Amino acid sequence: MDMQARVRLSSSVHEDESPDDLEMEHFDPERQELHQPAQDPTWPITIYPEQINMLNCHRKGPVELYRCIQQQDTESTWEESKSSPLLRNESKDQATPCIILCAMPDRVKASLLNGTFNSDDRVLQLLPPRLRAPIAPPPRRGRPPAGGPPPPSTRRPVIYVVSMLSETTRKGLLRSHGQKLVDFLRLYSLTRTGLRQKVQDTNRRNGLRQRFRRVDEFASRGLQAWRQTLDYQEGYNRYARSPEKQHIMKEWLDEFQKRINVTPDGPDDQAIVLPPTYTGQTVRPGEREREHRIGSNSSDLLCAYHFGCQELFDDTYTMQFTIVYECFQSAQPSYAEHLVASLSLSYHHFGGLNADICGKAWQDDTETEPFVYLKLQDDALESGELSRNAAKARKKAEERTKQLEELYQWDEQVKELKTIKDQYKALDEEIERATAEADAARAEFRDSLMALAERRRQELTALEELNRLKAIDEELMEWEREEVRYLRRLRGANEDTDD
Repeated sequence: MDMQARVRLSSSVHEDESPDDLEMEHFDPERQELHQPAQDPTWPITIYPEQINMLNCHRKGPVELYRCIQQQDTESTWEESKSSPLLRNESKDQATPCIILCAMPDRVKASLLNGTFNSDDRVLQLLPPRLRAPIAPPPRRGRPPAGGPPPPSTRRPVIYVVSMLSETTRKGLLRSHGQKLVDFLRLYSLTRTGLRQKVQDTNRRNGLRQRFRRVDEFASRGLQAWRQTLDYQEGYNRYARSPEKQHIMKEWLDEFQKRINVTPDGPDDQAIVLPPTYTGQTVRPGEREREHRIGSNSSDLLCAYHFGCQELFDDTYTMQFTIVYECFQSAQPSYAEHLVASLSLSYHHFGGLNADICGKAWQDDTETEPFVYLKLQDDALESGELSRNAAKARKKAEERTKQLEELYQWDEQVKELKTIKDQYKALDEEIERATAEADAARAEFRDSLMALAERRRQELTALEELNRLKAIDEELMEWEREEVRYLRRLRGANEDTDD
């Protein structure tokens, strides 16, 4: 039975249970937006818009939180985000990241977002056990295999978070200590030439070089090889050993400064908001913790932060290696590492200590024995957290499906109304076209009438002229007749005179 089916089966058992009070600490679920009220000192201090978005989506559920992180990876301007396991997923597997966020207790996710997971006892009780006995394979029925049963497995696929905390308060660096460390590492990130230009006092510069040398020598492994490199000869320090490393450290220190600046003032020196963290994954947590403590196969930013604290503050702060998630599927480590790094703001452009995207180099874990994952699956289901969150997610999915169905019905009605509107529009266009044709016909008819009237007027004018000429002609004829009569009378008179 696959994991999704087991979750569905188990969630039906826990669906009627009343969930524990797992809301985010200092989080009011009735609030519509996350903003820190000035009058509420317990409200979590937020620094980045991405952090606010994740806090809001965490309130809505694991699926919404997954979509929020995926959307942030899509819109991020950080070049490394293109290698996010949530974006390079060729199979479009959305179930695995959602299962991870369902299996992680809500209070743990909230404490990662506000940086309190190491200082809250209620959260520590929800985290996976620090130590786990080797997992033995289940007993087999029938004839035992040749050579006996396989030995118990010591592999344990986990996601961990590393931070520097005070043992007394279990909180991060004090604000004054954080500022001192930032100023110290800004000088550490310079080359010898850059330090000479920045610090004019020779005694102070020599003292800083001695401190930088001690920071570089805390991790003995690889020290001799480092001293043989060209970067060492050119005056770079070990954890800022190239222009690229210097640029990354500068970006991290700028964001770390933001965390210091937003830390509220108080009568006493306050611990900084959101202590810087490093997120990683391993199958051997004990060995990996030792490697980080001695600076072997560790992050340059983490080493600079860790050994810088040791150099400046001795044993005031110690490294805390906290297991926050136990993977129970072979496909989970890549996704889980990136999800935890996003929730804890562990990337350096948020002030964390991860300079590379998490999970980009991890494929499905094929080396861990299958019975290990089966045992961890049973433990995850037995806790009930996965089942409760899966039931909530399924209920929200059903509500969303119902809303989508209603929206689909509305969409169909809108489409129908749009069709009618298009028909009316076509009819209006036809009416406009017919009206234009009628106007053109009326104009043509009017022009014809005017032409006809003009012709009639010309005909009447011609007829009047003809009648006038006819009258003149008759008058001339009358004059001619009168002239004939006159000539006749004149001739008769002449004849009488002759006689």
